[in-house]
Amino acid sequence: MLRLFLILHVHEDIIIIGAYHDDDTELNSGSAYIYEKDSSGVWVFSAKLTGSDIEAHDWFVFSVSLHDEIALVGASQQSDGGAAYVFVQNETDGSWTQTQKITANDGENSNGFGYSVSVYDEILVVGANSDDYSGTASGAAYVFEQDSTGEWVQIAKLVASDGNDGGTLGVSVELDVDILFVGALSDSEIGVAYVFPTD
Repeated sequence: MLRLFLILHVHEDIIIIGAYHDDDTELNSGSAYIYEKDSSGVWVFSAKLTGSDIEAHDWFVFSVSLHDEIALVGASQQSDGGAAYVFVQNETDGSWTQTQKITANDGENSNGFGYSVSVYDEILVVGANSDDYSGTASGAAYVFEQDSTGEWVQIAKLVASDGNDGGTLGVSVELDVDILFVGALSDSEIGVAYVFPTD
């Protein structure tokens, strides 16, 4: 059964929509749907993305992000402690190909890596809202940078300066030019956002 949950991201003339309960591969394995705007302004289905090793209940596309020809897809329940999958669009025929599966250097089961994702130019960020670095479910955000070979390499793990149990840092992440915003839903009664420079 296909269940579309409108987890989506728009970049220029492309939309990626996540259906993390899609059963196309296995039960609740998840799929991503790409739509592109044609010359008449109509959004047309372009591609369906699935992870190379996605299994039942992995929740592929629990989070998504687009920038230029890159699509980043989070799978927070994947068995490696969560994962993020990088897809690149072919400039010639418009097809999408998975180029890398990203995991945390210190990933553990149920740390929620992939709960949120964001990509901008040569930097991508993956939130792990259940990471226990500063306390139970204090949360963290992982920063990756593209090296000279095109591979995404982890360069930093970000945690809150006042992290504590239940902080859930990384419940949301957003990159823009030279700044990164990381949300912490349960850090206080109203929640907070942390700002990190990326330059």
